[in-house]
Amino acid sequence: VAATTTIVDVPQMLALGGTCDSSLPTGGWNPPVVYTCARFNGGDPTGLDVLDKKVYVSAEVSPYLYITDTNGALLNPTCNNAQNPQFVTFTNGFNTGVALNDIRVARSSNGRVYAYAAANAAAKQFQVFDVTDIEQPVRIASSTLATAAGSNPEGFRVYYYDKKAYIVTRETFGNKLHVFDVSHPE
Repeated sequence: VAATTTIVDVPQMLALGGTCDSSLPTGGWNPPVVYTCARFNGGDPTGLDVLDKKVYVSAEVSPYLYITDTNGALLNPTCNNAQNPQFVTFTNGFNTGVALNDIRVARSSNGRVYAYAAANAAAKQFQVFDVTDIEQPVRIASSTLATAAGSNPEGFRVYYYDKKAYIVTRETFGNKLHVFDVSHPE
């Protein structure tokens, strides 16, 4: 049986809203190596986004939002070594007061960086944080999803594209897709 390979048209992927780097991988990709690693306090991560070499992780346990700057991270494929278990460190975290199920980060036209999060809550499921200063994130807005009620009205996944934030619920009696104009996040 012959294997088939599908080549994705990069401009088409980007036109459809893909956020992947459009450059092809260079040599050394087979097999991939661990570049660096990090740990954070307990629980499972629920979402991840990257902007300007800063990594934003949403989590199911307090403090719920972790951020690290990977500028200067060193290639060290032995980061699982017990003597040097991590090479980047996360901030102490920002306690959002509620678990976050997903996160997306974008730079606004005003130059500030905002994180859009799907909160695991029955109200105020959509949360907006100013994360320009990764050491001191600030919640600047939140919204309860219209008609999301009944079983599982929590925010589940969030996506950002072209000054709009799209958030869905996992299961709910009401609307499952909500679109926010975030051209002015505050």
